[in-house]
Amino acid sequence: MTGYRPQQLYTARARRSRGLRVLPAVLLATAAVLTGCTRESGEAAPAHTVRPVNSAATREAAILLERLYDTVGKGVLVGQYNNPPRPDTFTTWVEWASGRTPAIWGSDFKYGHYVVHRPRMIEEAVRRWRSGSPVMLMYHAPRPMDAMNAGWESIGSDLTTTEWDSLLTPGTGLHSLWLDHIDSVAVGLAALRDAGVPVLWRPYHEMNASWFWWGQQPGDGYRSIWRRIYPHIPHLVDPLTDLAKWLRGREKPPVPTPADRPAEEARRPRPTVRHREKDGFRTLWRMMYDRYTNHHGLNNLLWVWSVSPPTALVDPLEPYWPGDGYVDIVGLDVAGENPTPLHLETLRAVAGDRPLILTEVGRLPDPDSMRTLQPGWVAMMAYMNMVMDRNPAERVREVYAHPWVVTLDEWTTSPTVRTPADARDSESRE
Repeated sequence: MTGYRPQQLYTARARRSRGLRVLPAVLLATAAVLTGCTRESGEAAPAHTVRPVNSAATREAAILLERLYDTVGKGVLVGQYNNPPRPDTFTTWVEWASGRTPAIWGSDFKYGHYVVHRPRMIEEAVRRWRSGSPVMLMYHAPRPMDAMNAGWESIGSDLTTTEWDSLLTPGTGLHSLWLDHIDSVAVGLAALRDAGVPVLWRPYHEMNASWFWWGQQPGDGYRSIWRRIYPHIPHLVDPLTDLAKWLRGREKPPVPTPADRPAEEARRPRPTVRHREKDGFRTLWRMMYDRYTNHHGLNNLLWVWSVSPPTALVDPLEPYWPGDGYVDIVGLDVAGENPTPLHLETLRAVAGDRPLILTEVGRLPDPDSMRTLQPGWVAMMAYMNMVMDRNPAERVREVYAHPWVVTLDEWTTSPTVRTPADARDSESRE
């Protein structure tokens, strides 16, 4: 985008919406501020210094983050996830369809029978990094009380209030089991550290949605404010899902008279307050960050916090923000829909100046729209076999040939950014 400097994008903020859309956003933001769910008390949003949040981050990790910042507004890197048993399958298909290699290689520590294939995945990650590809890894984590190779039903199950509190309490049996789970993943991440591979680390994704056991655990404080608000709005039932519907006039019943209001109040379900504020999702994120950074010394990680787009059934983002000192990059999973400028603005309002990545897409987004309307995305990751199922081969070829899309050959030869080999050479010269 001619004349559009990256630093202008770093400091961009979301524009105000028009019409009724603005009222839910204002009320939700007010609740987040009142309950301390955004940033730490007294903590201002700092100007990013293009350094990882981990002050001991490896040179490779720091250079990779700097390169991502430098790419904002110049193009969008394209990446591809692969399954551990055959960690090159979907990337190979993309190469066949497009004649080009995705810039980013990704995979998943996963669950079930996939667990035994983690060593092969790690070997492929090293190979890909040495070929110039940044590496992104995620973790579909089974519940801590289940086996490490438990299946999908474990990931999609829930935790009771007692179990959640026990998980977040050091010294309990469930907390110890959780440590065993994440320590098993740390083995692979440590192998990558020792091989000089920085990792775009994306744990506990889509935490503002309900389909994973770690999802929709914002803590009590955020919900408690709504217990003071919703009695004054007729027929509002759930404080996080029904407000937008009511304001937009959907399913809006007749407003009861003052005489009817006590009966209406008695019939209205009360919101379930499951957890204390300090025991919400951000505690889980911070515990992993502390374990991996301070106990295991995984200084090769760049921490990627990726969410689902807020909807009537998916929570706003602010209650799940771990804190400015715990996130390097912010991502959005839109495997089931196309990204929009509103998505970009919603993330920017929370992320500040951090790089933004489409961490899961199904149908590859339109590069022209990305360039003209959404230049703030620095990368997009096609999710597993969705690249084949939702994109004809000619579509993949068109996207990969677009001048706004950065493939591996362009990433490794760009004169404005440094390659993995540059990081090693720079280190050897000091």
